[in-house]
Amino acid sequence: MKNFCITLVCILSIIEAKAATFLLHLYEGLGGDGVAITATLADSPNNGVDVILRNESTISSVVTSFAFEDSNSILMQPITSLDWADANVNIPAASNIDFTIDFGFKALPPPTKNGINEGEELVINLMDANLNEIIYAFNSGTIRIAMHVQSIGDDAISSSYVTRKVTPEPSTPMLLGLAAACMILLRRR
Repeated sequence: MKNFCITLVCILSIIEAKAATFLLHLYEGLGGDGVAITATLADSPNNGVDVILRNESTISSVVTSFAFEDSNSILMQPITSLDWADANVNIPAASNIDFTIDFGFKALPPPTKNGINEGEELVINLMDANLNEIIYAFNSGTIRIAMHVQSIGDDAISSSYVTRKVTPEPSTPMLLGLAAACMILLRRR
């Protein structure tokens, strides 16, 4: 049992991050209760890092444009789907939070119908990127994502959101908890 626990602790100590989720928070507009925009950073099977933008809102809302800020220039232009156009986007009030748009994308027309509707997601591939470097950049604030969300709720208002915090995927805390339990068992014996 002791050898098993030592082996498990060694394995867990060399595991690198495999995914992280970050939240986008309101910084302009009313937003409305029920708007929930998240993104997950994960190793891409196609080399690089996938950014999975999800509209997990419980009310009607459409992400119509989004932009990346990369103050250290570590990102290459991401690749997106055919439903989005590389564009000079205007994220309302981005200058109020010192957000510099390095590159952006907008949904193909009509903008308040197309985009990431509630319950939908968009996968963006960052080619040749390293997941741990990207997670570190999001945590330090050198990479951020801002987006414009329209047709929110019954009043069809619009608001802007920006990334704030990276949180580990549930599997990471579980693995750390398991490693801690093994260490406690080792200590008692």
